[in-house]
Amino acid sequence: MKTDTKEYHDYLEKRYLPGRSYYLKHAFYPRLFREFHTNEPIIDLGCGTGEFLSCCKKRGWKCVGIDSNESLVMKCVAQGHDARVDNVCHLSSLQGIRFSNAISDNVIEHLDANEIAMFFRQVEALLSPHGVLICIVPGPSGFKKDVTHKTYVDGAFLNRTLTNTKLKVSKAFFHPINI
Repeated sequence: MKTDTKEYHDYLEKRYLPGRSYYLKHAFYPRLFREFHTNEPIIDLGCGTGEFLSCCKKRGWKCVGIDSNESLVMKCVAQGHDARVDNVCHLSSLQGIRFSNAISDNVIEHLDANEIAMFFRQVEALLSPHGVLICIVPGPSGFKKDVTHKTYVDGAFLNRTLTNTKLKVSKAFFHPINI
């Protein structure tokens, strides 16, 4: 299944567990906000259904969402968010805009290794000096549970992929745990 289809949009909607939104809004996202530069705009690379965008809006933070799935972007726009159809490996809709804060929540594991390298090159150009990128990826068990996952991303993979960039892993934590 390709992640830029209506079929994938429907698949995501069915996978979400009851209580997921509550957990994200009240536990997980507040943890992430502590990592960002205060009140600087955020780019959500792979914004999906817009949960993070909604959380930003409630906190008064400006956030722009990017997703390759037009159905998901239309849902975000209908909720009043600034969301754009674009490929996270190209980011042509941003036309040189820079951000201090970026998030990619359960996105890069859907890419192959070459696409992930392209993604990081785009992020490197997108982030202002000392910018922060938070990349959330599933642990081994979560990776195996989704048929749309292509590349298992762990610390060793990231270090190899980031070798020829200015990006570096400064902190790692597991969501919810590394199983």
